Amino acid sequence: MLTLEEVKKELGIDFNDHDERLTRYIKLAKEWLDGAVGSYQENDERAKQLVLFVVEDLYERSSSIVKENNTISKLKNDFIMQLKYEDNNGNVQSTNNDSKN
Repeated sequence: MLTLEEVKKELGIDFNDHDERLTRYIKLAKEWLDGAVGSYQENDERAKQLVLFVVEDLYERSSSIVKENNTISKLKNDFIMQLKYEDNNGNVQSTNNDSKN
């Protein structure tokens, strides 16, 4: 899905001191996404962005500066819902709560 190099580029990290930690965060973010969404296409840009959001959040929380951003939080929730209820073709799957009219 996302490589260590892609994550480092997106986060503006140009040193190797945190590679092991970032690799662990990438794995954790993928597992989080699997749990939050279930099945999804790994090449879906929303899925990639969610993994990046989680990695960035974990990375920044280990430092002394923590940024809270309600817009990012809402975007993560929206992406999760979209990915959770779309099939592999991008069509919304019906749920048990859908009316049968």
